Amino acid sequence: MLESLTDALLSQRSFLRRMAAFFAAGAAIDAALVGVGAIGLRAAAELSWLDAALDAALDAALVVTGNGPRHAYTTTGGKEFLLVYALAGGTVYAIVIALVLLPAAHRLLHVLHLRTPKAS
Repeated sequence: MLESLTDALLSQRSFLRRMAAFFAAGAAIDAALVGVGAIGLRAAAELSWLDAALDAALDAALVVTGNGPRHAYTTTGGKEFLLVYALAGGTVYAIVIALVLLPAAHRLLHVLHLRTPKAS
């Protein structure tokens, strides 16, 4: 997927395309994570579909990023779900950040390790 040390450096256009693909993958994972959180909160906190679409999605996104929920959940199921979701979601969020930064970090390391031709 990524070029090896012996391969030439990618063109800027190809690199930007790769960055966009990795960013799109990260955004899709984040969207799925927030969707799972909203549906999980709907079930665990006994919310209506409208509340799940608006409030629970906002709370799911805030919990994953470490900010905590905006609304107070009074049911035991809602509190337990938020606890588990925060632990699992935080890990996935860190993985997504690494996924998005991977092409840039790889390119930097590749540039630093390029071999220059020897002068004759």
